Order: sequence, then structure tokens, then C-alpha cells
Amino acid sequence: MNLVMKIPFWESCSPDFATQIIFNLVVRVYLPDDYVDRKGETGDEMFMINRGICELSGPENSQKPNVDIACHM
Repeated sequence: MNLVMKIPFWESCSPDFATQIIFNLVVRVYLPDDYVDRKGETGDEMFMINRGICELSGPENSQKPNVDIACHM
């Protein structure tokens, strides 16, 4: 629960809401060169990276991706 509450996005949430988030978390393991999501796909999930690095990339001639929220813990 402490990990979730340390993320600025969740700071104003009640402990009950945070508990519901925690009970619904699904742990996934991604290996190097795995794709979490691809450009153009409609997303319906939120990812929290517990350990490691996630890279946002695109074609060589594209602009840098627009990231609305990014947290580093």
C-alpha cells in the first residue's frame, strides 16, 4: 500500500480507495525488448513500474512522445 500511496497521482485518495487499487493490481513481468503497448493501440490499463526502465520510442523521424504523467520512484 505504501508503494501506491507514494505515487503523486494517488496522494489525495482515501485509504479505502487505495486498498481497492491494491486488491485489483495484476503483477506482470516484462523482459528486455518486450512491448507493453504500441503506438496507435487504444489503452485501457494503467501501468506502475516497480523495478526497471520503460522506454517510450517511435520511428527515427518522429517527434518525442508526449507523456502526460510519468513518475520515478
